[in-house]
Amino acid sequence: RIHSHAKRRESLRRDNDDGIKLPLPASLARWENDVKEGSRPFLYTQYGEEDWKRHRSISRYWRHLGSMPSSRVVRALLAPCAFNMGMAALGCASKEYVDQLDLSSPLPFELTAAALGLLLVFRTNSSYSRWVRAQDSIAMVGARSRELVYLSYNIQDDHLRSQMVRYIVAHALVLKTALLRKSGLSPPEAELEDRMRADELELLRAQQNQPSHTLQVMTALLWQAGLTPAVHGRFLECLGSFASSAQALDLLYKAPIPLSYTRHTSRFLMLWTTFVALPLAHQMELMAIPAIFFISIVLLGVEEIGVQLEEPVSLLDLEGMVEDIVGDVDEASAARQAIQTVAAFKAPAPVDSNVSTTSYI
Repeated sequence: RIHSHAKRRESLRRDNDDGIKLPLPASLARWENDVKEGSRPFLYTQYGEEDWKRHRSISRYWRHLGSMPSSRVVRALLAPCAFNMGMAALGCASKEYVDQLDLSSPLPFELTAAALGLLLVFRTNSSYSRWVRAQDSIAMVGARSRELVYLSYNIQDDHLRSQMVRYIVAHALVLKTALLRKSGLSPPEAELEDRMRADELELLRAQQNQPSHTLQVMTALLWQAGLTPAVHGRFLECLGSFASSAQALDLLYKAPIPLSYTRHTSRFLMLWTTFVALPLAHQMELMAIPAIFFISIVLLGVEEIGVQLEEPVSLLDLEGMVEDIVGDVDEASAARQAIQTVAAFKAPAPVDSNVSTTSYI
């Protein structure tokens, strides 16, 4: 019964979304896939000092204007903008009919402009908040991984400690792999092979939910470690943060903003930008054609950015997260060996016990 209900719900959703099927031409479909979807994994950016200086520079206005032809947002919106420009050209060619039908009044657009603005504001705010939650979740994984690496050196048993550290790294790797596969990417398999033993890797690959498996193994290792209650409790808190972050990222990927809101915004926006071309053509004549292009780019661009941010999982810097965790593990391992070397060093006993040990500066 549950399966039947899910199939019916999926069928209704697709019927609502595809009520009028307008297939894109093959060339336009490839263009959309290359420009919009193909570039998504590369949209995340890490800034340094020089990047921030350039970002704040007053020259950004001219620089951003000059980069409009290469903008992914602008290029992705060329099809609807061209349609609106065609509507403006039609309005210029049939100006007499537009006047006779009294379609040149801007009053309907003045009355609905505020509603359109609110729709766009709510859309971008909701999408940005989802992006922030995704960034916070992945940052939590990185922070808790680093904390667990240092907490694991409270484990006295060398075998348990090494296995715990391996699974801390493995959790980050399998989480990255799961998220990349959801985004349609194929992560390399060699990363796990370099970090885990053959028997551990075989058991891990047999699991359907690999991030959950790594958490279960780390929990089992924790109970065998015999740590103090304070360290044990902190370990459990970090593992709980792992589970919460994975659940939050999975929910962000599976649950979009209510589809009725997205559909209504798209319909309203497209109808508004299409028919506003008629009063523009009446007042501006041929200049309405470039004017409607820029109006469409501005309004449709805001909505397009919101839609792109709505699914933030494929925009996360997962590679950077894993590199930081692996680097911290290697650094902590080297530091532990150095500390053990220093701690094991015994200073030679003084030859004469009467010699003062006072330090002289």
